Amino acid sequence: MQTTQQIMEDAGFSTREYSGRGMHSDNCLGAIIPAGQTVLDFVAEVIQTIKEQATDLLADKQDGMEHALDDFCSLLREAKTDSLGNDMVIYFPGQDYFD
Repeated sequence: MQTTQQIMEDAGFSTREYSGRGMHSDNCLGAIIPAGQTVLDFVAEVIQTIKEQATDLLADKQDGMEHALDDFCSLLREAKTDSLGNDMVIYFPGQDYFD
């Protein structure tokens, strides 16, 4: 099964290591939301990607979709955003970024 980071990348978002406000130089997973898109666009695209990937799998792999959605929802509850000029970063304290 893919990681949440891989799913974000499959949904068309660039990911990076990010250290947000109050993180005291700790790094975490961040995803870039391009200018003209919102956090809701990001959420919709990632959920659509999870759904499409689950549809491509056999019916007995539906647990993978539920697990991916549960993981994504847990991340969203802790998510924070920062402005990057025209773009925005949504970041997930405690979630590792993998090169």
